[in-house]
Amino acid sequence: MTNYSRVPILLFMLNLLGSDPDKCLTRADLAVRVQYGGQKSQEENVESILQRDVYEQVISGNSSMDTVTIEFKLPDGTIVTQLTDFRMQSQLVRVFLLGEEDLGEPRSQAFCFVSAFTGDMIPPEAVMKLRQKNPWTIRVADEDRGQVDQESPLILDSSAIRQSAVSSHLPSFCKDAKSATFSSEQELFNILDSVNGPDFSSISKPAIEDHVSLSRCHVLPQTSKNPCLCNLKICFDWYPCTLKYCKNSEGEGEHRCGIRTCRKCTNFFFPVKSKNSCLWDPK
Repeated sequence: MTNYSRVPILLFMLNLLGSDPDKCLTRADLAVRVQYGGQKSQEENVESILQRDVYEQVISGNSSMDTVTIEFKLPDGTIVTQLTDFRMQSQLVRVFLLGEEDLGEPRSQAFCFVSAFTGDMIPPEAVMKLRQKNPWTIRVADEDRGQVDQESPLILDSSAIRQSAVSSHLPSFCKDAKSATFSSEQELFNILDSVNGPDFSSISKPAIEDHVSLSRCHVLPQTSKNPCLCNLKICFDWYPCTLKYCKNSEGEGEHRCGIRTCRKCTNFFFPVKSKNSCLWDPK
């Protein structure tokens, strides 16, 4: 058996020196194998990890759109996509959830969440230059940045023109979640203020009035039809959060020489019309 600890650690390097054969391209994709949960067990071998805890993730950089996209599919069929819009300094997360119809769950649900970009992602041009020597290597982040909570009581207007004030990609990216695109006053203010956009109240409204008094969905009876506060935890177990710089071998100064990777989770709290739309809600 091959021990997990013996898997060679292969660095993602940025092709920053010499001629670049891809310089005419405006988009590039990279598929990586990611360790679920961001942790590894030294006692487990590679074969057992591959069977349980590894999924494929695709990261794309688009220099013409000035975006970075990350997408992955979890074992339960959930598809998560994140789009970072560097022009508008906004970040969109789209989640497709498959339900169990025999348990009374909807066959599928789509949600979108809008956040202000916090700067913890390398730019599209750098993403386009990422390479890996061994595509079978299991990726574990260099740094775990923990988790943040984002209360998202507002629902965005379905008008494409108004949504474009947040990101020109929002109308198409969240087209399957027109009535379920959530955010908050603070997140929208941070986005719109950075680009001198309209007031957040002109592009959003409360998803449910008096959402502050809502109970968490998990405390309600299974048959409840009352509105409640839902929680959806989304984790990005591996993403390139910063560039690495190395000292020049000759003379002073530094040059780009690689990336540092991070893991981060977000707890999205948002109101739904009934518990039936949030049967997964943890206690």
